[in-house]
Amino acid sequence: MSKELAINQAIDAQMNKILKSMNETMGRPGAFPNGLENAQLQNLLGVTRETGSVEVVKNYIRYQVGRQKKTWGYTGPDKKTFGDQLIEELDKLEKIAQGIVNDDKIRGGQEDLDRVWMRLTQLYLGNLNRYFRYVKTPKGDRR
Repeated sequence: MSKELAINQAIDAQMNKILKSMNETMGRPGAFPNGLENAQLQNLLGVTRETGSVEVVKNYIRYQVGRQKKTWGYTGPDKKTFGDQLIEELDKLEKIAQGIVNDDKIRGGQEDLDRVWMRLTQLYLGNLNRYFRYVKTPKGDRR
């Protein structure tokens, strides 16, 4: 089996666990700031498409925390800002990426780790954007 195929299969195998965790974290009442707009998450997704670095994505989030106190700087139920909570979630993905890269079928290096972490980040934030849309759509408007 090729290394790339093994990486993709390992990522797919982790997605249920990752999304369950995302739903638990972001599904709590007040997890999303009231003023957060879909466009803001779309802009974040745009950053993930422009870079191969999760640290660049995290820096963008930090910039938004400092710039938009009512949304990204909003303090949620766990007393962390929305942006800081999101950065913590991305840091958890690095540990999952490390487990994937250390698998006997893959045995990758730093370049593989960075690529897998970025892919997990893209998948996480894409699904977060979908989940946000679901949470923010009034129940009567869901079809």
